[in-house]
Amino acid sequence: MLNPLEFLLLVGNMIFSFWWLWAPPFLLAVFFKLWLKYARLVYWKKLDWVVLEIIPPIEVKHSPRAAENFFAGIWTAYGTVSTKLDKYIKGQTQEYYCLEIVGDGGDVHFYIRCQRARRNHMEAQLYAHYPGAEIVEVPDYTNNIPNVIKSPEWDIWGTVLKLAKEDAYPIRTYVDFVDIASISLSAPMIDPLSSIVETLSKLKKGEVVWIHIYARPADDDWKRGGEKLIKKIMGTEPPPKKNALLSFAGDLVGAFTDSGSGEQKAAPNVPKSFLLSEEDRATMKAIYRNISKSGYECKIQFAYMGKKDVFTKITGTAVMGLFIQFNDLNLNGLKPKKETLTRASYLLKKPRVQFKKRLLYENMKKRRFFDQTGFVLNTEELATIFHLPAVSVEAPKTPRVQAKKGSPPVDLPVG
Repeated sequence: MLNPLEFLLLVGNMIFSFWWLWAPPFLLAVFFKLWLKYARLVYWKKLDWVVLEIIPPIEVKHSPRAAENFFAGIWTAYGTVSTKLDKYIKGQTQEYYCLEIVGDGGDVHFYIRCQRARRNHMEAQLYAHYPGAEIVEVPDYTNNIPNVIKSPEWDIWGTVLKLAKEDAYPIRTYVDFVDIASISLSAPMIDPLSSIVETLSKLKKGEVVWIHIYARPADDDWKRGGEKLIKKIMGTEPPPKKNALLSFAGDLVGAFTDSGSGEQKAAPNVPKSFLLSEEDRATMKAIYRNISKSGYECKIQFAYMGKKDVFTKITGTAVMGLFIQFNDLNLNGLKPKKETLTRASYLLKKPRVQFKKRLLYENMKKRRFFDQTGFVLNTEELATIFHLPAVSVEAPKTPRVQAKKGSPPVDLPVG
């Protein structure tokens, strides 16, 4: 009888004896992955990007629904990769945008980073929904501070966020903030961005916060997950396929065990939809509403940076806590990806933390999203997190257009 070591050697020899069967497809798969990564990187480096600052008018009377309509308008960029040749040989990827909220020493700014070829379309949609806003091309603000990884005077803290549940479950949106508005307020709702803007406006000189929301128009495949969840809640989900052999054995055993027991009275077949709780009905309604709108594949990350004489992790955790307001315990919410938090425990703590900090800083500076996957937010959810704050949000250092401008030019090119 073979001992375990001899058995392993025998199996290993057999595997290596047939290397000509498994090695070629394995190497081909590895080559294909490496090639795709290389082709996408080459294509991405050739793109011409532009950073647009959106300066809100002194009075923003629109609700975040204006931003929702804006995101519905620019979703038309979906389908920028038309053929398999473009995707697998040229390395083209679906076009994406970067929505950015920045706090710098108390000043709060709103930016959109997009491809230069998309600028006219972006401006046309923004002017259509925020006619009093001003849109200015600006230099990349990430160059305004030194490299915080190499500089001994700076530090960084941050993370990447993810959804707590499946994409089809919605987060808390601006529609839900209507219920908590005070009757005494003139505004019909509490602006979801109010706490974020107020917190960033309290930053000291030498403190910087970058909040980046990468958004890539998504197809409707994610909606199938919502349809499955609805069927599961209603009890109409098709049963899993049974193994034919196990099913036959079960029927055979049942024939013997139930032969003398007589017929049992079957329970009345009551549809599960009549037995749903109010919570289940509310969940179903929320999922229906969520998947009824266009979606964006998203990634959200933020970084708090500062000179070491003013840097405090309390501010970093406070920024992370700002996203808790979008959480609904019965539906969905945002939470940090633990593996991306700039902290570590136990073995090799210092080099691991330094590696995470460098990865976070470089990803945010380069805004890479072409080689990564994310989660899906629909236009309503995205508008909740990124929109021009209402006039009720009093952040004294948020730049605003002081003079009312005329209408945008009628011949403004689109596309």
